[in-house]
Amino acid sequence: MSELNKISIRVGEFEFESEGSQLEVDEKFAQFKEEGFWNIITERIDEAKDIAIDNSNSAAQEKSFSERGIKFRTLVENCSLEGKPDQVLG
Repeated sequence: MSELNKISIRVGEFEFESEGSQLEVDEKFAQFKEEGFWNIITERIDEAKDIAIDNSNSAAQEKSFSERGIKFRTLVENCSLEGKPDQVLG
């Protein structure tokens, strides 16, 4: 009994698809890697990952700043800090 193997990879405009025996799929994938497309695909994935991490960090930092501002405003209002020296100490 012959086993059928399949691999399908799509990243942006790059696409690799191979179907056949394990040996055939391995050979086609090795050729795909030798042609340099695999390096391009992994670079694109790394770039997308870095962008996602940067966006996540930026969003977390913005949320942190706004939360600190809200907490400071609450402190100023609750403690009736009216003068700037009192607010600075707060």
